[in-house]
Amino acid sequence: LLLGLISGWRAAVIGAVSILLSLVVTTWVMYQRGATMNVIVLAGLLASLGVVVDDAIIDIDNIIRRVREQGDTRDVKAAITIIADAAVESRSSMIYALLIIVLAAVPIFVLSGLFASFFQSLGFTYVLAVLVSMAVVLLVTPAFCLIFIPNGTDINRVSSIFERLQRVYVQTLSRAIPR
Repeated sequence: LLLGLISGWRAAVIGAVSILLSLVVTTWVMYQRGATMNVIVLAGLLASLGVVVDDAIIDIDNIIRRVREQGDTRDVKAAITIIADAAVESRSSMIYALLIIVLAAVPIFVLSGLFASFFQSLGFTYVLAVLVSMAVVLLVTPAFCLIFIPNGTDINRVSSIFERLQRVYVQTLSRAIPR
């Protein structure tokens, strides 16, 4: 939401669609596997939500930053180049983070006994959601950015809502700091 207020409604739409698509596809894959939607599966989805949101925001923020730096993107070829370069720029760090997350979850899959029945479902849901999120960030988010950010001249405009919120925040903070 903060990214949307700073960068405009387009970034908010791209982020919301990317996050929702990641969670819907994860739920669909779980459904296709025959998994029931229970508290453990929901806990796995909630645990992965931070990574899913982070993936979307980092990618969108990097693309918008590059569009701002490069200027006008009315030319489709220039826009594709700028967005592709920005997407490639953050890929290696995101893939390394994905590998670390998956490796950290591996011990869950070697559990046995009562704990295994609970935590393996949670771990599988978590890892699946993170993998789906990476796929969405790799494939869908740049395409949405190409569709929703066709003109770089509008991207530097700050939302009036954000300006009002910023004034309220500064006033509140200036009163709270002395206390």
